[in-house]
Amino acid sequence: VLTRSIAAAPPQQLPTATHECPYRGLAYFDEADAEYFFGREEVSAQLIAKLVRDKFAAIVGASGSGKSSLLRAGLLHHLRGKRSISTAHWQIKLITPGEHPLKSLAAPFVD
Repeated sequence: VLTRSIAAAPPQQLPTATHECPYRGLAYFDEADAEYFFGREEVSAQLIAKLVRDKFAAIVGASGSGKSSLLRAGLLHHLRGKRSISTAHWQIKLITPGEHPLKSLAAPFVD
């Protein structure tokens, strides 16, 4: 029987995270998170084209399907960052219904 003595290796430090985790769980991606919001470029482009053509678009879907992320990290990020001639005159108002939806709707338009 051959035996060999093995010295214990010094403990290694685990690498520390130096970057923000892109996973948001159930939280939406906001404009500041746009660099992590990918895979929806085609639907974002379709939404922008619809708005330019029709001046109105509704984003509807099941809870948790990505509506807020599409609006904030997709559409708003694009409109604020890359304003084209056709969208340069638009005023962007972000409205969240809250407990009193009609008041929430009116508030951004009142000085």
